[in-house]
Amino acid sequence: MNATAPFLVILLLAAFVDLLTNKVPNILILPSLLLAFLLSYMNGGAGLLLNSIFGACVGFLVLLYPYSKSLIGAGDVKLMAVVGAFLGPKLALLAFLYTSVFGGLIVLVYLAYKGLLAQSFRRVMSLQFSSARIPYACAISAGSCFTLFNLNYP
Repeated sequence: MNATAPFLVILLLAAFVDLLTNKVPNILILPSLLLAFLLSYMNGGAGLLLNSIFGACVGFLVLLYPYSKSLIGAGDVKLMAVVGAFLGPKLALLAFLYTSVFGGLIVLVYLAYKGLLAQSFRRVMSLQFSSARIPYACAISAGSCFTLFNLNYP
């Protein structure tokens, strides 16, 4: 069974819920993780299941440091683990790279919209960070979709 459609639905749901509530709920994360593992096993047996588990670990670990510094929420870390479970470890790293790019763009647009771009630039230059929350699941979803739809290109 192809895992693309369920993966895209999960990403869209996570982004939508994060936009509305500033949270990615565990009620979405746990079933998504289990579904990724189940589909991996159904499509490739124990080998692909292990790859999926390793991908989940990589996805989780890449956002653990920003979480430890209160830069993102726990739901974002767990969502990235789901991304890793669906894509595997190598593509989880690529998705993280694209997520970072999309996250930066989303933050710039948000700050410009709020009229806070110059003030924020001064704060960053003095290493003072804001406590404002940006729905980072949108960036994770965008980066993951970009990864998924660009698999055929070098």
